[in-house]
Amino acid sequence: MSSTDPAHRSPVANGIPRRVEDELTRLLYRSAGFELFSNFVLAGILTLGVGQYLPWRQSLICLFTLFLVSSARLVLNIAFSRLEPLPGQLGYWRLAFVASVTIAGVT
Repeated sequence: MSSTDPAHRSPVANGIPRRVEDELTRLLYRSAGFELFSNFVLAGILTLGVGQYLPWRQSLICLFTLFLVSSARLVLNIAFSRLEPLPGQLGYWRLAFVASVTIAGVT
């Protein structure tokens, strides 16, 4: 067997990929702060811009939907920072982050 075989790696080497993934998850949440703030501002600007061409009711529904999705993402970020999840829990938080970004993108 070669030394690159996962079964023959040291315990330290086995833990490095996990720690890297954990830190990348923390980095996702840390870097999302400005993006979340800008989502609220851009939703308002978008509503004012398209309000001239669409009925205001549709524009306000769009604004409400964008605010709702952005608010849910903000709550997720606040929860992550307050709870400071343990390494074994970060897989759930990474999945929640990816899901929230996907929902925001679809919206």
